[in-house]
Amino acid sequence: MFQSYFLSSQFSLDSMENTVQYGCCAFNEWQYCIDSLIQRQCGPDATKAIQDLINQASGGMFVGNV
Repeated sequence: MFQSYFLSSQFSLDSMENTVQYGCCAFNEWQYCIDSLIQRQCGPDATKAIQDLINQASGGMFVGNV
C-alpha cells in the first residue's frame, strides 16, 4: 500500500513533503504525550530509558527531549 501511494498519479513532490511534515508532527505529538505520561507516572529516569529505547529501535534517528 505504501509503495502504491508513491506510484499513483496522485503523488507529487508536494504530497511527499506534506506526508513527511504530517508524519513528523504526529510522531512529535505522540512522543510528547508518551514522555509526559511516563514522567508523571514513573519519573525522569524512566523517560530517559524510553527515549533511549526509541532511539535504539529507530537506528539513532530519534532525538529525545531530555
